[in-house]
Amino acid sequence: MINEYVKRYLDSEIKRLKCKYDTKRTSELEKIAIKEYGVSNIINSSIIDISKAKKTQNGIYILYHAKFKPYEPLVLAHEIGHIAAGHLDKREEKLYEKEMEEEADYFSINLNEVSKRKYLAYLTIDIILKTGTSLSYLNPYKKKKEIERLKMKKLKK
Repeated sequence: MINEYVKRYLDSEIKRLKCKYDTKRTSELEKIAIKEYGVSNIINSSIIDISKAKKTQNGIYILYHAKFKPYEPLVLAHEIGHIAAGHLDKREEKLYEKEMEEEADYFSINLNEVSKRKYLAYLTIDIILKTGTSLSYLNPYKKKKEIERLKMKKLKK
């Protein structure tokens, strides 16, 4: 559950950004990251199947990738959401990881004006394309666990 204060802040950021940019286009989202949040480097990598925003001594960078192209703006917006919500200084706090992911998802879903169902469907399709695994036989609980297992397997490689 997203904290109401954080939700109001993210809603105000989303409203502000929608007035200035076409938030459904990847090129515009890259402009948002650079101009609004000071990101120094954005890498859309087809080599690495992980997406993350990171703060280093050289600035903030975003690495992102989606095999399922319609999911790409959502992935990039999710990473911008981590920056907008101030998560980069809290990255090591595993206790709040679930909440941080929910806030970044909220930001991405609302910035791109998609339903949570569509967002999750795109995520599932992207995972299937990345892993070559069919998840259609799984019930929703097992599907979530299988997705988590596949993500961990990819991270270990």
